[in-house]
Amino acid sequence: MKIFFSICLASITTLAGYSQEKIDSILPVRGFCIAAPRPDGVDDFIKFINDELAPRKVNTQILRVDFNYRFTSHPELRDSGALSKLDVRKIVRVCKGNKISIIPQINLLGHQSWAGTVNNLLRVYPQFDETPEVKMPEKYVWPNADRLYCKSYCPRFCGMVQTVWSGTSQFLDSFYGRRPDNSENNPAACFKALQDSKTPRL
Repeated sequence: MKIFFSICLASITTLAGYSQEKIDSILPVRGFCIAAPRPDGVDDFIKFINDELAPRKVNTQILRVDFNYRFTSHPELRDSGALSKLDVRKIVRVCKGNKISIIPQINLLGHQSWAGTVNNLLRVYPQFDETPEVKMPEKYVWPNADRLYCKSYCPRFCGMVQTVWSGTSQFLDSFYGRRPDNSENNPAACFKALQDSKTPRL
């Protein structure tokens, strides 16, 4: 991992000597994807942004947060030692100060498990599982007879839309200072559209 990390940084270090205009014409999006820190690592992470990413002209950061956030509407979905809203705002502030666009990631639909571990959503709400007949193996191998890469939740299950929506709207509010509230994205409207659909539940 350290070797891969070093290669990633080295590949964009060569751009540091160029003028901003030249860099933008060569590589307009200079992204870096990394897992979100734990609360006790936020200060070090901020230092990393200031000392490593900004000097190398990184302008986009994909932050893999997933359930590493203190959801207030569904605290049962939190990872242990999850980021608070204040932690998130600190990270957003330093990114903004360095002109880095931050894109928070949370796995939706797929990637609700990895290897032999079921992640928080399906662990707490197993009824949302799209393939409940496929049991998690004691020892995960790929390929396997069940063709299980990772678990997904079923978007048609009653209550799933509201559960996921309430969490992701808080998530967006922490990073962007607003929640999507137009009718097109309203959870009730989404749920009604799913119920009215002619496509059967898988």
